[in-house]
Amino acid sequence: MGQDAYVMIATQEAIIASFAWSMLIALVLAIAAGIFASRRFLSKIDAINVTSSAIMQGRLRERIPIEGTSDEMDQLSANLNRLFDSNESLLESLKQVTTNIAHDLRSPLSRLKQGLETSIQAGYSKKAYEKAIGSAIHEADRLLRLSSGLLRIAQVESGSRRKNFKRVQLSQVLERVGEAYRAVAEDQGKGFATSIEPDIQVVGDQDLLVQMFANLVENSIHHTPAHTRISLKLSADKSGILAEVCDSGPGIPAEERKKVFQRFYRLDASRTTSGNGLGLSLVAAVASLHGIEIVLDDNHPGLRTTMKIPAIGRS
Repeated sequence: MGQDAYVMIATQEAIIASFAWSMLIALVLAIAAGIFASRRFLSKIDAINVTSSAIMQGRLRERIPIEGTSDEMDQLSANLNRLFDSNESLLESLKQVTTNIAHDLRSPLSRLKQGLETSIQAGYSKKAYEKAIGSAIHEADRLLRLSSGLLRIAQVESGSRRKNFKRVQLSQVLERVGEAYRAVAEDQGKGFATSIEPDIQVVGDQDLLVQMFANLVENSIHHTPAHTRISLKLSADKSGILAEVCDSGPGIPAEERKKVFQRFYRLDASRTTSGNGLGLSLVAAVASLHGIEIVLDDNHPGLRTTMKIPAIGRS
């Protein structure tokens, strides 16, 4: 019995010792893991700080390294990188817009100044004065249209017009646009046809939707030669609402199609025609406000502008 008790006590002591060593090893491993995790966490935080500081110093292309572990820190880094990408894109757009505004303002302001300076010269006849004043008024009107266009785009992009959203009979909107521009197209020797399915409704700002489709149709009329065929279409099915403005003109090169929605961007072929390069920018702003997807495609020949519009049903 004494020997059995001794064996039992020895076994208990061995188990306790083994448990103690296991706890000690686990504690050491936990501390080591904690130190490793904290160092990795601090290293990641340091990488975020370094990248943020670099971007604030003007190195906009710097990004936080992604380790590929897909953990929370990697996800945070990826989200911050997307934010940096967005900010870089916005700053580049702002820089381009500022440059374009300065360029577009310089020419009419120079002509306005030159005309006024010439008009005050001695010996100018009444007819010459009237011509100079008329030219100055024309340039002032152009500047006003430019500023009004920019303000309208900014207003739409701010989202403030969303408060005016209500049910709109889109079929009637396109009928009105078609009626307004049919005579304009025919006067220029161009064919104009409509195919508009009735009773299609959307939720939106009616005035802005009219402006969007009017700009697209006017763009097709303005930048195509005589005998061009232009069409305005609207249809709906289970997949949604589809609107199209098509023409058989020269079209837009594939590499230029995304650029034409930028403010002041004009194709080389259109630089000799009137306009300020804001019409399609307003179209893009209105489409974005209404959740409309715009796609520019080749119409073989010409340009096909397709708009996929969120549906709410029919009346």
